[in-house]
Amino acid sequence: MENNGYAQGEQPPPYSNEKPTAEPQLQPQPYPQPQLQPQPYGGYGYPNQPPAPGQPAVVMVAPEAQVMKAGPEVEDNMIISIVSIFFCCLLGIIATIKASDSKEALKRGDIETAQRQASTAGKLAKAAIIIGIVCCAISIVSSIISASMGSSRYD
Repeated sequence: MENNGYAQGEQPPPYSNEKPTAEPQLQPQPYPQPQLQPQPYGGYGYPNQPPAPGQPAVVMVAPEAQVMKAGPEVEDNMIISIVSIFFCCLLGIIATIKASDSKEALKRGDIETAQRQASTAGKLAKAAIIIGIVCCAISIVSSIISASMGSSRYD
């Protein structure tokens, strides 16, 4: 059995339709007054007061915006590598792996490896596209030649 937030054996107050007659009165609380410490020759800590003789001057400088320089931009050739998969699967997949390796090397901060992998990915992707176009062209030409000769192998 649940206790509904009441101690064991304790019952909730009886229900009543009566509305409370008065709002509870809140007593205003005074705000604490800051305690200013007198400083010799410098007033009570107000800004732009000269420092006391023999005391070091405190100069406050606003923080400057920091510009973080990004490393050299390395084109990872990921898009052309993915497109090259449709022209020559094997070279396209290898190019995509190299492009992914280039991204990972760039994340690690290894710029030289990232550039080398990106270059390899670009070369493989371009080779895959060229091989795919050449194969399609050869296929089209051979189909046209065989259709024009009227090959009768199956007659």
